[in-house]
Amino acid sequence: MPSLISHAIAGIAIGVALSVRHPNEAIICSSVIASVFPDIDGIAFVLGIPYNNFFGHRGFFHSIFFAFILSFLILHIGFHYIELFTKTWLFHYTIFFLLTLSHSILDAMTEGGMGVAFFSPFSQKRYLLPWRPMIACPLRIRDFFSEWGKIVLKSELICIWLPSFMLILISIWLKNTR
Repeated sequence: MPSLISHAIAGIAIGVALSVRHPNEAIICSSVIASVFPDIDGIAFVLGIPYNNFFGHRGFFHSIFFAFILSFLILHIGFHYIELFTKTWLFHYTIFFLLTLSHSILDAMTEGGMGVAFFSPFSQKRYLLPWRPMIACPLRIRDFFSEWGKIVLKSELICIWLPSFMLILISIWLKNTR
């Protein structure tokens, strides 16, 4: 899995790019929440829940179904003033759905781990994408300061940070030229 920082950077980039106008703080904060929240299942390690369990890491909270649920909750809590199922609501819902799903897609692009349960709760089968250019990040903080951590950061800089910053710059430039 990429680090939480990289998930957040990807979330900010997608939120900025998909915003109709210049994104505000609510969009940016919600984008970060949507893009990092699936890793709430990291608490499973502390609780002794096995990795391959329904609620284990990269299980239910990384599924497409959960992305539907979280997107609805973000809109209901943070954007309650948008009328339900209107064009604006559906647009924002789609943004937060894609942001949440981006987490799982990035996780499935790493070498390491058992994959992502994209179709949970209907199937617990885990998937990795055929193209996996990133090294899975360490789960312990101290391992970030090792040779493994350096390799992970390098792969995330190339595969997530650089494209995210390019997406932000291009989308801001396009919005300013309108």
